[in-house]
Amino acid sequence: MHLSSTLLRSAAAAAAGAAVGAWLGSRLGPGWSVLAAVLGAAAGGAVGPAWSLARQRARASAPMPEPPGDTVTGLPGRAQFLARLASERAGPLAGAAAPRALLMLGLDRLRVLNDSLGHEVGDQWLREAGGRLADAFDPPGLVARLSNDEFILLAPAQPVRADDSALIGLGEALLHRVRRPFLADGGEHHLSASAGATWLEPGKPIEQALREVDLALRRAKRAGRDCVRVFEPAMLAEHDERGRLLAALRRAVRTQEFRLHYQPQVDRLGRVVGAEALLRWNSPELGPIEPSRFIPLAEESGLIVPIGRAVIRDACAVLAWWAQDPATALLTLSVNVSPHQFQHPGFVEEVRLALLTAGVAPGLLKLEVTESVIISDMPGVQARMQALRDLGVRLSLDDFGVGYSSLSYLKHLPLSQLKIDQVFVRNMITDPREAALVRTVIALARDLSLELVAEGVETAEQREMLSDLGCGLYQGYLFGRPVPLESLCVVQ
Repeated sequence: MHLSSTLLRSAAAAAAGAAVGAWLGSRLGPGWSVLAAVLGAAAGGAVGPAWSLARQRARASAPMPEPPGDTVTGLPGRAQFLARLASERAGPLAGAAAPRALLMLGLDRLRVLNDSLGHEVGDQWLREAGGRLADAFDPPGLVARLSNDEFILLAPAQPVRADDSALIGLGEALLHRVRRPFLADGGEHHLSASAGATWLEPGKPIEQALREVDLALRRAKRAGRDCVRVFEPAMLAEHDERGRLLAALRRAVRTQEFRLHYQPQVDRLGRVVGAEALLRWNSPELGPIEPSRFIPLAEESGLIVPIGRAVIRDACAVLAWWAQDPATALLTLSVNVSPHQFQHPGFVEEVRLALLTAGVAPGLLKLEVTESVIISDMPGVQARMQALRDLGVRLSLDDFGVGYSSLSYLKHLPLSQLKIDQVFVRNMITDPREAALVRTVIALARDLSLELVAEGVETAEQREMLSDLGCGLYQGYLFGRPVPLESLCVVQ
């Protein structure tokens, strides 16, 4: 009975307080509703439901706190960028606004900078790059750090013509800012970025625009980086196709669908002295896939590491098989190593274990790297190459002449071999300039005591000219196409 009386008295007090609060609210106006509720509750002897409801309404109408920004660069983060963009697009003039340029920039090889000079220098570069991008617009646009090495930029609204040339011009101007020398750790560094661009028109969902600019950035990176690409509708279909190919590639790694084919390398007398192992993929689902399609995707996705590990293991097994026959015991086998695989922390140890398990002479294995591996991280590459040479493995520089071709690294790196790229061999008969380049590379290899192999030899005339110039090892269709191991003729 006592409890029921208490509840009745509380209910009556609350009702009375609510009545007082309502009267005060009508007199003071809606802006004083919270104070009216408190006064009414006090008059009733309790802070009752009227106060709770008023407090909830006050909280709902209060502005939400802005999401935190990026602590490294001081720029807005992704959440801040999206919140500010949503606020601008919800404004009274949003429907009449002109299209605005939206760009996504990815700093090239930030991970290499972090690995070689430390994360403090990497953070310093992020701050510097972010500042350069933020100062690019007048009047200011929206600039934010989107992820680890990516920035998003929305140019200020201007009456510009919405065509690709305007986007490319703006993107190139931003890349030019990034390319300016960067001073850190007592040295001058020349870094770059890649950019994707699209137009953000009124009514276009921001999620769609972000996907477009992301696809354009991916295209720029695949095109070699340090460039601008503008979104095209065909990129959506390409992205979906790449997704299907990536799914098939992951299954291929699990089910071991890859096979090695072998192309012979011969000397002046036509004797087979070795071969190059070349990766092939015949997908049960998609059919034969060209290496130019799946290898870049494997590199981008990181799948090249397990794929490359299996290739080196299989190559060592072939060398062990050849070692059982005196006629093939001295044949060498060359294996291509991708930049991502070469930079993998456990790469040298994986090579050592593969050689040890197969029980083969390390000098019969040649690892071919391209110039893109060398320029990514010269000190780290030099140390890794020396560790491989200490194992006894021979190192070959593939496609020499088509990349950066710095002569300094030929002196500092423990290379055993150069390979003349087939583009020079193909044209040297008809183009005197190509012939002069081939002659120079041959002389350079001779002076540096490096073995030399000419790739892409398809005619007897090419082989004869290379021989006259001093090149004694050849590879190409003239001597044999890549074939499965059982079809490779290595005994003369």
